[in-house]
Amino acid sequence: MRKLGLLLAAMGVVSGFAYATPKLEVTGINQKLEYEHTNSNDKSDVKLYTTVNMKYDDWAFAIQGGKFWKYGTGNAVGVKKGLSSDNGRLQLEVWKSVNLSHLKLLCNF
Repeated sequence: MRKLGLLLAAMGVVSGFAYATPKLEVTGINQKLEYEHTNSNDKSDVKLYTTVNMKYDDWAFAIQGGKFWKYGTGNAVGVKKGLSSDNGRLQLEVWKSVNLSHLKLLCNF
């Protein structure tokens, strides 16, 4: 009987920790499309960004992926006509709140 009581108590402690642990939550998903054209230029820049914001306990995370394209008219020498892939980016940001009123720790990778 004593072993059963210890077992039940241990299960209660473990289940208490299981429900008390924080979980990873998605707080927002954003997309941004940028189109930049200069009148004197034969190329345009097209950029698409997708950002996912998350939180875990008092930590905040943001993962951003971006894809970049060039759009050329084909009128200038060396400029391809149409849309061509230019570059990409993947960025991870992490914030940790501290007890000071307006101070946060930021780390970029």
